[in-house]
Amino acid sequence: RLLVSATQSAPCGKTFYRLAQFYTKANRSEDAIRAFEEAKVREPRNVQNLRALGDAYRVAKRNEEAKRIYEIITELESGVYGKVRAMPEMIEAEFGYAHLGLADVATEERAYEEALGQYQAAGVVFGEAWDHRDWEAYRGVSPLKRADWQAKYQYLLERSEEHTSELQSQFRI
Repeated sequence: RLLVSATQSAPCGKTFYRLAQFYTKANRSEDAIRAFEEAKVREPRNVQNLRALGDAYRVAKRNEEAKRIYEIITELESGVYGKVRAMPEMIEAEFGYAHLGLADVATEERAYEEALGQYQAAGVVFGEAWDHRDWEAYRGVSPLKRADWQAKYQYLLERSEEHTSELQSQFRI
């Protein structure tokens, strides 16, 4: 109730994002999606919220909507938003997560070539973060988030290898 009240008192993206996180943990995916969508209205370029929204759509098995959200993130990555950073050495990992989401959707659709391209794009993002992981700028990143980056990087490397093998057998490369 307090989080719902907070969205009425301070109707900004962050309060709706926090409410959506609560709904996610309570396995109330449709409520979470509505709250993430409301946060998106208020902060349309908040990649953390967009990623969470895409992931919520995936949990709800609404892959087309998830794909649309992940594509918004990758469009932000290729535009000014993704190129100009206050701290150029800080990598926006959410771009990598969006590529992973697109790759996983493509895998489910058996579009292995597209999936492989998205895994490779995610590899660029996570690889850059990995290369800079010991820089001073990353000391403020929580250990849980750093561990998640590492796990996702390992995941995408394994999936890339699987899809390369799948494509080789499919096209007899």
